[in-house]
Amino acid sequence: MADPLITYPAGNVHERARVLAVRVRGDVADVVVDRTPCHPESPRWPDQPADAIAVTVGGETVQATCSEGALQDGAIVDADGAAEGAVACVVHHVPAASAPAVGDEIELRVDEARRAALSRAHSVCHFGALALNRALAAAGAWRKDPGRADSLGTVDFDALAMERSTIAADGSVDEYRAGKSLRKKGFVPAALADPEALRDAVRADLEAWLGASPAIALEPGACALADRRRWSSTAGDAAVAFACGGTHPRALGPDDVPDVQIDADPDAGTLTMRLRAAA
Repeated sequence: MADPLITYPAGNVHERARVLAVRVRGDVADVVVDRTPCHPESPRWPDQPADAIAVTVGGETVQATCSEGALQDGAIVDADGAAEGAVACVVHHVPAASAPAVGDEIELRVDEARRAALSRAHSVCHFGALALNRALAAAGAWRKDPGRADSLGTVDFDALAMERSTIAADGSVDEYRAGKSLRKKGFVPAALADPEALRDAVRADLEAWLGASPAIALEPGACALADRRRWSSTAGDAAVAFACGGTHPRALGPDDVPDVQIDADPDAGTLTMRLRAAA
């Protein structure tokens, strides 16, 4: 059996698919299909929430949710219970009374407006991370090179200090902590002393980059869930990229420049950046 395909990296929001496996648990049926446009929340990096979806089975349409799971010897198992050799997949959760049979063809549709909002917020979040890296570097945040740079060649504070990232339809919240280990690598906490200056620098970069209406790609567009995907775009004249498993629009523009809020505490070594879609 070929691995189930995900098609949401290509921006797909609708698929007709064949049922590969069904598991009934009380009043819920778990369903795995051969291809799906549905983005699940990842248990490993739960920054972007799962899509809201509608599933049509035998002419009846029901609202459904989805999550990451696995196929083990053709049977559905939970992601945290999968053994070596299990195939990661998207599991769709429908009412047990509407459960399809293995081999049935079903239809899956994603809530397009919600997907579009989450996708925009996720891409803006990536640009925000690059801008924050630049703002901190300009503020003298590094007394030595810790050995990790982003795709602009700036020290990657976002990757080194990230504690939690949350994507929502109206924006994102990124929480960072520069603890003892990062300070040993060269981080200077005093760079957090002027959060308003950091905010202004981040905002200026976002205005410049998004004002140029950068195109965005997420590749490969159809692949197995466990395959690595790559987000790429441009920041000014420079190519930029992230490894990313979320969803993204094909482009951003000036209207996507967010409101920026940064809260920072040099003594605690903490920073929180909030990017909110402009009203």
